Amino acid sequence: QSSSHEYTQNGIYAVQLIASNAQGSDTLIKPNYINITRPISPTTFDVAICNSDSVVISTSSLGNTVGYPSQFSTTPLWFGNSYATYLSATDTFWVENREPQPLSYVGPLTNAIGTSANHNNASVQYLTFNVQQPLTIISAWVNGTAAGDRTITLWDVSGNQLDTRFVNIPAGASRVALNFHVTPGNGYRLGGSQMNLVRNSGGVVYPYSLPGLLQITGSSAGATYYYYFYDWEIQKDDCVSPRIPVIATMDSVDAVFTGNTVGMTYSTISNTSFNATNYAWDFGNATFSNLATPSNLYTSPGTYNVMLVASNANCSDTAYFTSFADDAGIDVFNTIVFDATLYPNPFSASFQLDFETFNNQENIEIEIVDIYGRVVYFKELGSLSSGKHSIELTLSNLSSGQYLLSVIDSITDKKQVLKVQKRD
Repeated sequence: QSSSHEYTQNGIYAVQLIASNAQGSDTLIKPNYINITRPISPTTFDVAICNSDSVVISTSSLGNTVGYPSQFSTTPLWFGNSYATYLSATDTFWVENREPQPLSYVGPLTNAIGTSANHNNASVQYLTFNVQQPLTIISAWVNGTAAGDRTITLWDVSGNQLDTRFVNIPAGASRVALNFHVTPGNGYRLGGSQMNLVRNSGGVVYPYSLPGLLQITGSSAGATYYYYFYDWEIQKDDCVSPRIPVIATMDSVDAVFTGNTVGMTYSTISNTSFNATNYAWDFGNATFSNLATPSNLYTSPGTYNVMLVASNANCSDTAYFTSFADDAGIDVFNTIVFDATLYPNPFSASFQLDFETFNNQENIEIEIVDIYGRVVYFKELGSLSSGKHSIELTLSNLSSGQYLLSVIDSITDKKQVLKVQKRD
């Protein structure tokens, strides 16, 4: 004949009752009967980190924030506007705002309402009560004849035990903590046996009511008796906002690129940076770029550190490349005797040397020296006829670095010098 329903969304709702029996039915509709206005959800602040680390989940609310590990969890992780945890992977937490409800009181204040006496025997005696909204019976006033332990029991309408408290009650008047949580229903029972507490047998006027919350309706011994528990302290369940997510992101960026320098020009071959949306390049010569695969022309030979900072909204990573800018292939003495060129330059194992003789030279030599002037390669080609010539030099045994290659006519002492770069 009675029912309850939990609303999860704000709104104004109609209530419809259909009553029926074997002869037929009747319907009653009450429009705009229930107005639900739930508290505002907390303000949340998503967080992101780039490595496994401790994080603090922060919220702000007008009431009390409660955090949960999932949307429908019933076990809170924390209470309050912050929660520190260790994050090793992206995770989602859920928070709600709870607004505590005021305390209320119901029932006679004390046993002074009428005839009363101590009651202490093996019979089970109790008060009966109905509940309209989820609430907690926090405490009650009692009057103990002697100090001692008591067992206080909560039953449902069928006598099934729902909860129990084992408490020590002093002699005389005191408040006893109960903290029984109950949901809407009729015929609850609260009492026990061997209670050694004062109860009333006169002056009782049922029901004792908190309208819309709870009514104490009677006792196990009838309408003239009131057993043990006076001035009930009641608190309706918190008003709870919709539960919303807070996202803690484990983010990362990996800066990865390959580059190459040919002569005085650096070029980005590929940029395979992971999870990056922005790129900041520094070519080491006060030149910068935000392109994904830029190039750069150096104006002076030298060794330059190319730096890429790849980033997204949360994280960044840095990668480096050493660029060897060299004007190798340019005659260092501006004397193009043999119109000599070589490629590739830089080289890793071998390169091709092309040159041209314009007279019948008596003796052509190829000499390579390192930066300390030591001869690391020498080859005598002998007398060559006029025309174009090409030879391949394999020098994989050389260490990385810069060398000078000379094409020499040993008869006339004419030579052309080229810079060459060895790279592993």
